Parts: sequence; C-alpha cells; structure tokens
Amino acid sequence: MIKQIQIVSDKNEPTTGGTMQEAWAKGLYHQIVRIILMDDADNIILQKRSSSMEVYPDKWTDSASGHVDYNESPDVAAHRELKEELGVVADLEYVDTFLTRLQIGDKTINTFNLVYKGQLNPSANIVIDTKEVSDFKRIKLSNLQTDIKAHEDAYTKYLIEIINRYAGILL
Repeated sequence: MIKQIQIVSDKNEPTTGGTMQEAWAKGLYHQIVRIILMDDADNIILQKRSSSMEVYPDKWTDSASGHVDYNESPDVAAHRELKEELGVVADLEYVDTFLTRLQIGDKTINTFNLVYKGQLNPSANIVIDTKEVSDFKRIKLSNLQTDIKAHEDAYTKYLIEIINRYAGILL
C-alpha cells in the first residue's frame, strides 16, 4: 500500500489523504514537521539528506523532518520522524507554522511547515537512517548563519527559512 500523507486546505485544515507524488503533481497543500534539536553545548543538530532523496538531495537541513501521515497529528509525526531519522526520543515544543510554495522541476510543493524545537539528551546516541540521511553534524547557530551566507546552496530552503524566522527562539 502506498503511504498516504495529510492533505490540507489553503488554511491548513485537514481535508483528505493522498500520496506525496499526487500532492506534488497537483500542487495540493500538505503538512511537514520540521524539528530543530539542540545539544547540551547549544549546538544545532543538522542532517544531510541522502543522495537518493527526490527533493534537495545532498543538502544540509533541519535535525529531522517529514510529512504528516493521513489522520496523524503533527505532534505524533514530529516524534515519529525524529525517531526514524536520528534514532532518538526528545521532548518537543511546537514553535510556529509557515507556508512555502516552491516549484522544483515538475513538482509544485505547497507546504505548511510545522516547526518544533527540542533538547537532545546528553546520553542519546544518534543513529541515522541511511535511506534518508547521509550524515549529521553539530554546529553553533552563529557559525551556521555565517556558513549559510557563504554557501547558501549547501542548505535546503526550508532550513534557511527556519533560521531566518526563528533563530532568536530556537536556543
């Protein structure tokens, strides 16, 4: 069975389920959770997307992210994605939602991005899901902001938007 994601209205109200490919082909609005994790030294944990990813392969992005499944709450999706992609569990706090509208090749991606932040337990052992993530790193916010300015093409537009909008409240 093909995985169904949550399709929403242009006001971010759940409507029905559909496939990711269907959402991209028709420009349907959908939800993605985006998690920013901090470690005990106030570093942001970033992941590098796998080269096999359809959108933004080999780009650095938020700690974990993914589509909200059909009839799944965003809070449950955020915890699920964090566990799937980095192998960790953390308390998460909802920060805000922002809308992005992107055209990437033949994909029309209209996404409500639900941003969460959390603190990585110092004893947590990060174990990446190599199907989706090729690497991870820890970086200070100020160093990340400097590197984004110098190497913007190394990062996803989503991460850049999160840092631009929420840098002051992520720490």
